[in-house]
Amino acid sequence: MKPLLPGIGSPALLLSGDMSRIASEQQKILAASLPHGRLELFAGYGHGVNLLQPERCARAALDFWRGVEAGDK
Repeated sequence: MKPLLPGIGSPALLLSGDMSRIASEQQKILAASLPHGRLELFAGYGHGVNLLQPERCARAALDFWRGVEAGDK
């Protein structure tokens, strides 16, 4: 699947806890492989940041999409 990622032109936001040894490393690789990918790491969290920090995830997503609308790359 990794060879396909550079061809994805859509913006992508990845959310992960920095304490997740598996997910955070995978997310870093995915974000680096996507032309318009961004990784938001949540300090002190492992898996399930969307369940543990829903408001913070929503804010990160809103900020991300506002940046996309403004033309930030």
